[in-house]
Amino acid sequence: DLSDDVAGQVEGLIQALQARKKGFQRATADGDWALIYEINSDGSPALQKFSQNFESVGGSFANFDVSKNEFYNIANLFGGKGKLMATVEFGEVESQSSSSRISCDIVDASIQLGPLPALP
Repeated sequence: DLSDDVAGQVEGLIQALQARKKGFQRATADGDWALIYEINSDGSPALQKFSQNFESVGGSFANFDVSKNEFYNIANLFGGKGKLMATVEFGEVESQSSSSRISCDIVDASIQLGPLPALP
């Protein structure tokens, strides 16, 4: 978990990067990413917001395949005893700041706890 001070610093960095108006860059995003910080919109599904309480830094990943406009989220939960997986489709949209952003829709999701079969 990030302290309020560190979270404030991350937010400051995000704002500084937004001011540069680089936006989403397909070549930079393509590949595997480890989650270290996440922000959900007000309209994000409740399960997505709730799962943040059980994720750990370095235990969640987003694997972008920009050729398919998809990324695959894999979140280890409960100290590795559970796994939340989601396939997310994304599309580029122009924002008011004239830089490209992405809009995302979860198209498939499942959760697996211990040795039990995954549930959709």
